[in-house]
Amino acid sequence: MNILVFLGPAGSGKGTQAQYLKERFQFAHISTGNLLRDEVASGSPLGEQVQSVIESGDLVSDDIILSIIREHISIMLSKDDINGIVFDGFPRTIEQAVAFDKMLLSHELKINKAVYFDLSLDESIDRISGRQIDSRNNMVYHKVSNP
Repeated sequence: MNILVFLGPAGSGKGTQAQYLKERFQFAHISTGNLLRDEVASGSPLGEQVQSVIESGDLVSDDIILSIIREHISIMLSKDDINGIVFDGFPRTIEQAVAFDKMLLSHELKINKAVYFDLSLDESIDRISGRQIDSRNNMVYHKVSNP
């Protein structure tokens, strides 16, 4: 099983490239942002806790993030139709990286490649400020580059 980690600033293309690998090469795409939004939308007790943290302006704790990631790794490993997993923007801290490495080792896995998407702050702001998401299908568009 191939394990890829995509890191970089918002708007750098991590999600776009992860989606490409998902569609073209049957990789699973795990984005902590998407997982947190899905958890909130589920209305679960954990989702309510996440929503409360986000609404207060705080960051979701490593414990919560790692718990959600652990669950999704198990789900992905139970599937026969994927060739790997792309982690989009995770891990973000040293503590998450250490715990993630232990998580992978418990499944006899390791990170095969980590890719950093380099982007200036100005370009990141330009890309994010022009981003639009179609709520019907979660497709991402951009006012200039992909209207």
